[in-house]
Amino acid sequence: MKTLLLIAGAYLLASVPYGYLLYYWRYREDIRTKGSGNIGGTNVLREGGFLLGLGTTLLDILKAFLPVLLAVHLLGKGTIGPFWVWGAAVCGHMFSVFLKGKGGKGVASFVGGALALDFPRTLMGIALFFLVLLPTRFVSLASLTASLALTFLMLHAYGLAAWPAILWTGLVFWKHRENIRRLKAGTERRLFDKKGE
Repeated sequence: MKTLLLIAGAYLLASVPYGYLLYYWRYREDIRTKGSGNIGGTNVLREGGFLLGLGTTLLDILKAFLPVLLAVHLLGKGTIGPFWVWGAAVCGHMFSVFLKGKGGKGVASFVGGALALDFPRTLMGIALFFLVLLPTRFVSLASLTASLALTFLMLHAYGLAAWPAILWTGLVFWKHRENIRRLKAGTERRLFDKKGE
């Protein structure tokens, strides 16, 4: 019962669409009608500026970090429960109850939950993100590379308890399916380009 309550709480907390709320607060417009239509930090940054994009990203990280950290405290580090709570937070951001089942691509919430599960290994994943991002400026490519690497790191560290991470990474890849097509076609836009992602 404790695990189920934590899963439900993580989903609801992570469903709060901070990108939508911040952009509407600043511009009185729906971010879903701008750029790529995504509520995540990259689109908010492009359409609303650096500070708004940074705020969105940090809040999306935090809304997953907090429930997963609580799950680690209550259920135990290295057990399977916190990995399901992690997934609930990712799904909350991707399929928000407040946006009729729609949402972002889940990367910031993926990272937030991972930070609560294993801070040092997640820092390695974040470092890899920037190693890919800086020379290419492809946020999508950097996000997919880092999420995949993080899954392998979690599996290596926690074994079978971490197997749900495969599901959450699969969802991240599924949410990025259009980006993957554009990367293959050579039409994916880079960070600080005005439109896309």
